[in-house]
Amino acid sequence: MDQRRFRVLGFGYDKVDNNYAPLKVDGMTMPEVHDAIKKRLELTANQADVSISLVKIAAQQTIAGEHLVGPDGTVNLGAYGLIIVPPNWNGSLFIYAHGYSADQRLITPFPPDLTIGNFLDGRVNMLFQATLIPTLQGYASATTTFRTPGWNVKDSIKDVENLRRYFVKKYGKPKHTYLWGHSGGGMVTSTIIEVLPNTYDGALPMGGPGAGARRNFDGALDLRLLYEYTCGGVPDARFACRV
Repeated sequence: MDQRRFRVLGFGYDKVDNNYAPLKVDGMTMPEVHDAIKKRLELTANQADVSISLVKIAAQQTIAGEHLVGPDGTVNLGAYGLIIVPPNWNGSLFIYAHGYSADQRLITPFPPDLTIGNFLDGRVNMLFQATLIPTLQGYASATTTFRTPGWNVKDSIKDVENLRRYFVKKYGKPKHTYLWGHSGGGMVTSTIIEVLPNTYDGALPMGGPGAGARRNFDGALDLRLLYEYTCGGVPDARFACRV
């Protein structure tokens, strides 16, 4: 008898055999998993005898830091929020979605003693400095890091929405709520107002790659190819981004 043991991968697929495509088992009951594996194996083996067992691994995870807690009590690991309410608050709110960054170091708490007066003294990353602008006209302003660095719009939407809900819970519903963002934040802004069309009174996506990821990266590739063609033979020429 051919007996084999298979393991379920972390993202919910059972790697049944190298000769088979992965079998998705996430969300199935144990009997459903049994029947699905048996059916797949019987493509090449008659009357396959299948037995499955579930191994549970318990571990303790420590949560540290000033993480943003959502209204439902969940903790968004790695997402840190910042809210500034000026003394002359006019009752409305601007939420700023920061630009693209793949730098994990950006995901860090904001200094606790930030004020309108010291906001631009270098303690806040330049990607967040535009957050200050609405406060100069009496608006409350808020921003958040994104729990996942790089190109991850889905997580960014969750972090911005959690920030908005937190503001409403703490300060009450604003008269008007506006969303804006630059670059990658412009893409996040465009996506949020499509997903939540009745949540904001206005939105301003600026410089967002709205054409989509493929076209955006194709444009970057075009620039690199142009550089290689023009400067490839130039001594000491170097292709670099200083943003």
